[in-house]
Amino acid sequence: MACMHMHAAHYCSMLICIPHLRVIIMTTKTATVINLVNTALGAGMLALPFAFKSQGIVLAISNILFCGMLTVVGLLLQVYISGFIAPGEASFFKACKITYPSLAVVFDLAIALKCFGVCVSYLVIAGELMPLVTSYFGYETTRFTWILLSMIIVTPFSFHKSLSSLKTISIIALSSVVYLLVVVIFHFFIGDTISQRGEISIWHAENAASVISTTPIIVFAFTCAQNMFSSINEMQDRTVKGYRQVIISSIAISATVYVTIGLTGYLSFGNNVGDNIISMYAPRFTTTLGRFAIVLLVLFSYPLMFHPARVSIENIVNSFMLHATTDEHSLLLAHEYHSQKLHMTITVVALILSFLLALTLKSLNLILSFVGATGATSVSFILPGIFAYTLASTDLENDLVTLNHRQKSLLRFVSFFLFIVGLILAIMAISVNIYRISH
Repeated sequence: MACMHMHAAHYCSMLICIPHLRVIIMTTKTATVINLVNTALGAGMLALPFAFKSQGIVLAISNILFCGMLTVVGLLLQVYISGFIAPGEASFFKACKITYPSLAVVFDLAIALKCFGVCVSYLVIAGELMPLVTSYFGYETTRFTWILLSMIIVTPFSFHKSLSSLKTISIIALSSVVYLLVVVIFHFFIGDTISQRGEISIWHAENAASVISTTPIIVFAFTCAQNMFSSINEMQDRTVKGYRQVIISSIAISATVYVTIGLTGYLSFGNNVGDNIISMYAPRFTTTLGRFAIVLLVLFSYPLMFHPARVSIENIVNSFMLHATTDEHSLLLAHEYHSQKLHMTITVVALILSFLLALTLKSLNLILSFVGATGATSVSFILPGIFAYTLASTDLENDLVTLNHRQKSLLRFVSFFLFIVGLILAIMAISVNIYRISH
């Protein structure tokens, strides 16, 4: 084991000596907030009014705020963890290497599967909604056509190596979120859904099972931890204050959007609301444009999910290459191969595979409820919690934060609490999904 650490350290030192092999494009705090918010805001927010129906208004809002605060804690713990890793190199893989090195590949595989599964679901959503959009204008199109066109659109953006280069498409995607928000609020205030509205539940939830089954929706809605390490690596302001401002701003914006869409959507339809708010409105130009906005959102979110999936796969491949040889010259050639060819190969194979899966699987709801719920809790709560707890228990030097003994004890308590909460949520999500399958 010690020999492995020596080789890993030597490998990392070689990379530092060859700066042209790894180029970090620095980005501003504003661009980082845009990327994190766009990573969090996704198609899952369409189901938030349904969560309000299941939990009641008060509990649903409380749950959104609670999950948002837990997400802030998890992201701040990632900042703390990054202080133990060389600047520009922070990742879940590297964090695992200095805490539980034997499980690094397993953790990265979980992240890759989670993010890749979401990418496939985005293509499925585009394939289902776009034929409805075109049919409103009198043109009949097929699911295959729009999945293929969607792949053509997302492919150029999926080759980017840094999140900072995705700022423009993040702004476009966020514009789609703003439009969806306007549509939901507009219909609420004009009251054209009163005839469809059921009873309104302010305090009372449907039942315990409903609360458990819809809580993962809220947890998943806040998930942006998979891109946090990349954001840390690329930020110009590499200070705890700068990172804290970005994290709080991103989650505050996301929480505001979620409460607004969830509340106004639920108040529009009451307990008659379905699990996709945009499908509840009568066919008209504004709602058709809203469906198109959702398609834009998922397509331009695709690269932001594809990026961490590819990074995790590259980490796994590099790990096997590192174990395969200990010769310095071979390690250098391996990294050159990674920079020049491996990135391209993984990108092409993953794009083709996501396209084929989207064509084959017409409904990913149940699959993604497993992958998403467990993946979201793992990335947001479980991994940051256990990594931070372990590192806070060591005497390793942190380049970002200096803590005294009392502060370390508090950090360990918070980290362990986050780990336990994530574990409980994951178990509940799996149990509910198994129940759904069996019934």
